Amino acid sequence: MSNVVLARIDDRLIHGQVIAKWAKKLFFKNIFVVDDAVSKDAFACRLMLAIAPKDLNVKILNVADATELLKADDETATCVITKNPMTFETLIENGVVLKEVQLGGMGSNSNRTSLVRNAAASQEERECMKRMREKGIRVYYQDIPETKPTELEKLL
Repeated sequence: MSNVVLARIDDRLIHGQVIAKWAKKLFFKNIFVVDDAVSKDAFACRLMLAIAPKDLNVKILNVADATELLKADDETATCVITKNPMTFETLIENGVVLKEVQLGGMGSNSNRTSLVRNAAASQEERECMKRMREKGIRVYYQDIPETKPTELEKLL
């Protein structure tokens, strides 16, 4: 099984906070962006690869390919980023083992209501996160390493 040191929901995917702060704090060498639509978008893929530091191995994957890689025996410290909790739930259902999922930037839209500063969730996303909690997976909000984590139970 892969060594996932950060499983993060952030609809911005790769951006300054992930690169500048979390990579330095957690020393991951791989970033797996997991999103079926984004993995097919050549422009979005080129953009994320361009902004990532050259010392990080970035892969932009669909859920099926990510499942295979994350179930492989690899001890390299890895960050997995998705846009929503349903993608993590699918990975878990496919046999990927995760101990915790971190909520980062989840922007507001017509389906989402605020959870906490910089994070909003739809009813479907809230139910999904509750199911992950019921499976023993820690779900919490933390935008940057310097911010104290807030557990999901306090947000719902």
